[in-house]
Amino acid sequence: MSYKVSENKKAQWKEQAKENQNRARELILSVSKSYTENPEKMAEVLEFASRFYQYSLHNMQLIYAQNDHAAFVQSFDAWKKMDAHVKKDEKGMKIWVPVKLTILILSDGQTVPLSEASEEQKKGYYNGYIEGKKVLRFKIGTVFDIAQTDFPKERYPELYSMGYSSAEHAQIVEGLIKFCESLGCNVFTRDLSTITGRGYYQPSSNQIVLNSLLEDTQRLSTLSHEIGHMLEQHGKREISSAQKEFEADCISILIQSHYGIELTDSRKGHLAEHYKLFEREMAGSDTPLSQEDKIKHVEDVLDASMKVFRQYADQMDEYVKNAIENRPIAVDFSNKPILSFSFEVNECAEFPSMGNTYSNIMSAQEALKIFENIPDYKKNFVGGINLVGKTSSGEQLETVPIVNGRSIDLDMLHYYPVVKENLQAEKMVKELVDEARKKNYSTYGKYDFANSASENLVAGNRRRRAM
Repeated sequence: MSYKVSENKKAQWKEQAKENQNRARELILSVSKSYTENPEKMAEVLEFASRFYQYSLHNMQLIYAQNDHAAFVQSFDAWKKMDAHVKKDEKGMKIWVPVKLTILILSDGQTVPLSEASEEQKKGYYNGYIEGKKVLRFKIGTVFDIAQTDFPKERYPELYSMGYSSAEHAQIVEGLIKFCESLGCNVFTRDLSTITGRGYYQPSSNQIVLNSLLEDTQRLSTLSHEIGHMLEQHGKREISSAQKEFEADCISILIQSHYGIELTDSRKGHLAEHYKLFEREMAGSDTPLSQEDKIKHVEDVLDASMKVFRQYADQMDEYVKNAIENRPIAVDFSNKPILSFSFEVNECAEFPSMGNTYSNIMSAQEALKIFENIPDYKKNFVGGINLVGKTSSGEQLETVPIVNGRSIDLDMLHYYPVVKENLQAEKMVKELVDEARKKNYSTYGKYDFANSASENLVAGNRRRRAM
């Protein structure tokens, strides 16, 4: 016997959903106001953001507003899949979750969600008489922090980075310098004949210069700030010096906090001072901004900084980890460094020129989606998915075949040392194998993904998921 929900109950659920959404907006606004009214609070929020940079700005703010000590969050069901359970009486945190809705377009031009359509309208849609379109909307979901579960503490490093000791600051600097060089930005250490000038970024030559008098922790702090200038493309964008310094400080704090470096009072003060200059600049413009517009302007900067950091975090982690473990960056047979990896889908694996090739695919899920959408009339070609390694200039140096048809030969991976030598390469191959297995692709042979566990020292922050 099916259970039919009453109209009254549906109305109650709808009203509760609306209340939850309004509450979420209030929480986001409270966080925004906290750092616009008290700039010293900005560093604290950015420190928190370094743990949740994979989330949107507003979801990060929501988590922060509800639990500023949160470290790793996911849904009740996600914890259950990891054989962990939410403790009794624990209250979850509300975040925005994307959902796809079907909207019906009626004959009079009116629209109605499929879930709210009449039986007659639903029948018309399913029979093709009424047009429908897919739209993305957001609803409120619930997540729980790792501390609210019985997930074993000794396994915490599997899920998020525990940071590095102060003794490793020199290696982190070396890793970040290699990262800069991979982007064509050389880093030099010079005598600047002063103890107050710590360093600078020169956009015209794309160089960073550090004061030779700096100690390891000071070098790390200064380098992270100058990397901020470099990644934010200062010198190419027409923005004020106050906004440049504010953006560079945002990136600097995200980098330092990401690696577990405790922020000094001077770094926090530096950020607050540059924010105040940025704020005064907004207030003194030809058309002074309202409080609401000011908050939006600041949030645009924070959101952009988080996106920039998100774009380069994996690559940064690779160089830092290699520097700490003294591992070489992967190279091809001519000793050229391979600095980035992506997936490539071929409609014809044996003779790629006989079909289309889809390149620069960054996720295993997207690669499989493209592969499975190859038109039926081309499937006789037997398509494939490869991992492609490139230099910083985009030159393709290595191609690792992974999927052929609907099968994966794991033994073949042993013939491609780049998979074992490079953390990003191994991680991407493993993700593709795991996703393919979920879709019942055949795998045979054996390959030990040994590095996938050790990557948690740094890469744990990259594995967060909301739901």
